Amino acid sequence: MNAFRLTVRSTVRAVSTQLRAETSTTGPGAVTPIGVYMQRNKGCGKTLKMMATEYRDLSEEEKDTLKRVAQANRGKINADDKPKRTKKQRGAKRDASEGNEPRKPSKYALYVKEHWAPAYAAAFEKTKDRKEAFRLTTKALSAQYKQLKE
Repeated sequence: MNAFRLTVRSTVRAVSTQLRAETSTTGPGAVTPIGVYMQRNKGCGKTLKMMATEYRDLSEEEKDTLKRVAQANRGKINADDKPKRTKKQRGAKRDASEGNEPRKPSKYALYVKEHWAPAYAAAFEKTKDRKEAFRLTTKALSAQYKQLKE
């Protein structure tokens, strides 16, 4: 019984893996032959295992018909695709709709931006190690800024 269960699972997994490879979007109708078959037989009181077994036992002609339907559905998906927006575009739209303006940089951020390059260059000349130079620069600028605030 376990061997049968494994073959059904592996069949379904192979089909779903193939589906993901062919298309990564969802749309009108199933895009694989087995998906079309399962959509047509959904609600008939059959389990997934029973439908997978019946699908394997179908004749090649019936499978070809299902393949054509799936291919047509795949074509509908590709025709309906809208150009995808990037994260930056989605964020800009969200910011515009909410009326958010970008936050102003803090005084510390402005101070670091102004003084970073020379401090980093000096620390890098001293250590010749980028990580160590970054750590030293951060520490030095933080201490300098604290002194300015006092």
